[in-house]
Amino acid sequence: YFPIKKEGSVFGKTGVKTSAASQAWKGEVAPGVYGVQFRAEGKKIFADSPEGWIAYVDEREGYAYFKVFEIWEGADYPDDGARNEVWINNNPAYVEVEVVSPIWPIAPGGKITFIEDWYAARMFGPVLTANHAGAIRKRLAYRDESSTLTATYGVFHEGSARIVFLDDNNGLLAEGKSYDVTPMQEFIVDESLSAPAGAASAEVRVFDKSGELVGALESKPVDQLTSIAAKAMQPSFFSLAQNYPNPFNASTAIEYTVARAQRVSLTIFAMDGREVALLADDVAAPGTHRVVWHAGSAAAGIYVARLEGEGRSATTKMILLK
Repeated sequence: YFPIKKEGSVFGKTGVKTSAASQAWKGEVAPGVYGVQFRAEGKKIFADSPEGWIAYVDEREGYAYFKVFEIWEGADYPDDGARNEVWINNNPAYVEVEVVSPIWPIAPGGKITFIEDWYAARMFGPVLTANHAGAIRKRLAYRDESSTLTATYGVFHEGSARIVFLDDNNGLLAEGKSYDVTPMQEFIVDESLSAPAGAASAEVRVFDKSGELVGALESKPVDQLTSIAAKAMQPSFFSLAQNYPNPFNASTAIEYTVARAQRVSLTIFAMDGREVALLADDVAAPGTHRVVWHAGSAAAGIYVARLEGEGRSATTKMILLK
């Protein structure tokens, strides 16, 4: 995952925009953020990122790896303005994620310093943004049906985190409960919390073990956390998301959402109607659920995931590559 400029481009090895014909693109996962899935074909992409981060995620196990770095706007970058590059080698197979510095003149005997920070966290995709505190998978939002604030993050530090409300001058007005956080576990916010009078913004702050502020995972204006804004962001009452990655090899993650507790089944079918796997058949609590299909010996081809519950159903097609 990496951000690109809205007016910018992502380029392939020859400087031509990469296409889905040569590489399997996830596409835009959030405004300005792209996710890609590569086959081991000796390809390389260049991205003109406006934000200083790039991430690669093991969707099978839920581990994410990040590089966070500074961007110099207006500086001369190599490879058509690339700030980061990804090289996929096929013999032997490996992935190389490169952070690119601007081209700087160096006088004889001189030197420059360019710093990139490496982080790791237990986290599934998509990655929406990252900084030195952590990364966002699901942005802070208000759930109207449960009157709670919810979000999902990966955190780069051991310590604690909490939601705080700030006034127009960034003065602290109120704060929520303290969560223990660690890079070894996704940080999921689900808290009943009302904004106090005069609150202008809400932040999710991370503190180290000594209680010192590391930084904010996210900052959001309070008026974007109202029930009206939340309704536009909420998934439907009964929904099945597109699996990710897709196309996939060996395994893929599938998320589904129900608004109230109900018995559901999630089944994988081949295109001829043959049942291949039963991934869920139980009472699901309200909210979003995630399961992983390990395709094992299943043949390459197109499969259908079907979610059923309380007289409703939803389907999505998946492509298995071998």
